[in-house]
Amino acid sequence: MNALRYLSALAGLVLIVSCGTAAKVEEKAAEALPLPSAEEAEALVAALAAAPAPGLTFPLQTASGPKVFHFYPDANSNIMNVVTLAPRDGQWELENRVGYPCFEADGTAFKEFKDGIRVERVGESDILVMGALREDGAGKAQRSVITFDPAKESLQAVSFCGKYLADGRIEGSSYVDAVASAINPEIEFARQLLMADASLVELSKADEMTDQAIQWWLKNNPKATSSAGSVTYGAVDPESSLVEAYKKAKKETSSGYNAALFNIRGYTVIVVLRKSNGSYVLAWAEPVCANRNTDPLLNNIFFRNGTNLTLFYYKGRTTYNYQLNLANGRLMK
Repeated sequence: MNALRYLSALAGLVLIVSCGTAAKVEEKAAEALPLPSAEEAEALVAALAAAPAPGLTFPLQTASGPKVFHFYPDANSNIMNVVTLAPRDGQWELENRVGYPCFEADGTAFKEFKDGIRVERVGESDILVMGALREDGAGKAQRSVITFDPAKESLQAVSFCGKYLADGRIEGSSYVDAVASAINPEIEFARQLLMADASLVELSKADEMTDQAIQWWLKNNPKATSSAGSVTYGAVDPESSLVEAYKKAKKETSSGYNAALFNIRGYTVIVVLRKSNGSYVLAWAEPVCANRNTDPLLNNIFFRNGTNLTLFYYKGRTTYNYQLNLANGRLMK
């Protein structure tokens, strides 16, 4: 049954339509309208709210009577819009449309809703629960659980942000305010749902610090692998998994430095220990070689003297090397 036929049937009278506005019925229409089915609710939204796809619609019997709620995201922002339809004078009308800040601003864009929409009892309230997925097209993803309390007209969201693994799971972190989660049962409910999701892999703090250190190095040394010049070294937190891996790796030593070459989290890195103060620095980082026959492979490192570290490469059947001065960051090719 489409929206116009449904409205007419409810009133028991001929429907009069004004294009672009709420459908009108004669004043003799019944005072109370029944809760529409899911299909009828979607038709009402299409007729009265002009909400773009994708969207989720849910009819709900509330304390103040039947209502229809429709959720749809802004195309290029972190806003989730909530449309409310309610009966008035025997007809369904647009009661409200509100945009709620919802997602983490991490460069991802809305892709799809997940797991549909349902009612859950949380504390003393019946709330609507839905999931959402956002992506950036380059491996970054954001998985969210969204709750909406119709009585309070409040929307909450907890998001898990990270990157896709090879098996399709998302590795990352959920940045939930511990205080908010403790005092807000809806946030805690959403957090528990995310924790139970087997497709989400919690990133350890040590690996998170490693990812941050590598991304910082790449951002500050965009031309390191393509031109000579200088390298800006990045400090490495002792609690980082970079340091844990460094301690297990083979070391090259000089009078002032220890250096280790190893692969970690998709990158080939060189971590250096400065003997003068015991600090760790990330001296080099590049993506792990994908094809040893065609792409550069950083195969070995060794000290030429106390400060100059040689980076030895294979590329197919050829070899070449860089000279990296650990004291001043000068790079020679």
